[in-house]
Parts: sequence; C-alpha cells; structure tokens
Amino acid sequence: MNIRRFQGWALIISALVSTFVILFYLFGATGRIQYLYEALTLVATLLFIFGLPSIQSAQPQTKLWGQIGTILMLIPLIDLLLVEFLYLFVGQSVLLSKLEHSIWTSLAKAGVAYSGYLLVGWLTIRARVFPAWAGWLLLIYGAVMTVYWQLPNDVWSSTVPEFLFWTLRAIEIVALVGYGWGALDTNRYKYSISANL
Repeated sequence: MNIRRFQGWALIISALVSTFVILFYLFGATGRIQYLYEALTLVATLLFIFGLPSIQSAQPQTKLWGQIGTILMLIPLIDLLLVEFLYLFVGQSVLLSKLEHSIWTSLAKAGVAYSGYLLVGWLTIRARVFPAWAGWLLLIYGAVMTVYWQLPNDVWSSTVPEFLFWTLRAIEIVALVGYGWGALDTNRYKYSISANL
C-alpha cells in the first residue's frame, strides 16, 4: 500500500469523524460529554491535513497552481487545529486565543482563508483525475465560506448562518469522500496521468 492510499483513507476517515461531529452536535451529545466536540474535530482535522497532499500528488499536471491551492487549503485547517488544541490543552490562554483570532479574522476578511478551496476545486474540475462533483463541492464550499466571512458580525449570530455552516460542513465532508475515494482509485489515477501527458 503506497502513501497515497493511506492519505486517501485519511480523507475518508476524516469525513466520517466529521460526520459524527455534526450528528453529535445536532443530537446534543457534545454538550453532555465534555470535550467531545473538540477532540473529534482535532482528530478529523489532523487526518485531513495528513490526507491533503494526496490531492496534489494525484493530479501533478496542475503544477504550481495546484501546489499553491493545496498550501492555501492549510490556512483554515491550521486555524481549526490551533483553536481546538488551545481549548483542549492550553485552556483559557487569552493572549494566544486573541492572537489566533485576529490572524484568522484578517485572512478571512481579506478573502484569503478559503481561496485554496476555490483554486483546488477549480483545478480538480479541469484535471479530471478526481470526480468532478468533488471539485464542484469544494469550489462551492470555498466560495460560500468566503462570502460568509464578508457578512457583518451581527448576521453571524442569527440562526440562518448556523444552519448554513452545518450545511457547508456537510458539503465539505462529501467532497472529502470524493477526494479520498479518488486517491484510492489508482487505475483512474494512472489513466488520467497518461491521458494528460
């Protein structure tokens, strides 16, 4: 089993763990079991980060733009990793939390935070290595999250953005499964590379 298959499984398992996070949240289990949400989110994020390089390695014809997109996709993942790590292991470190929040908010407001999702989604659709629907879902997720962060703060506190957030998380999860499955499908990968050479 090569590293890309491990990474493909990491993406699929990350999607599965993220599904449990959503279900536990919706059914109130995260409120009853302390740190469940944070621990599962941390695991899902680590798996996503481990599996992320398989996207670029499976479609090397995207070259520099694919590498840039993959690196930019790390921005929201590292932010999520920091948030959950600080919450679980550091506790109430106000200085670190404020620093992390200010950096993330600046990147999100500048439209940079989800630009990697937009770029990788678009390149996936063009490269035809992974299922096109996975690229479209990633593109939609990145576009809506970019717009979402441009909304005024008072809009975030309403019920609609929370519903939108969980819907978008579900879209991201389905896209992850598509990328994970595509990374496992070595025959499709070999055919796509030879067709693009």
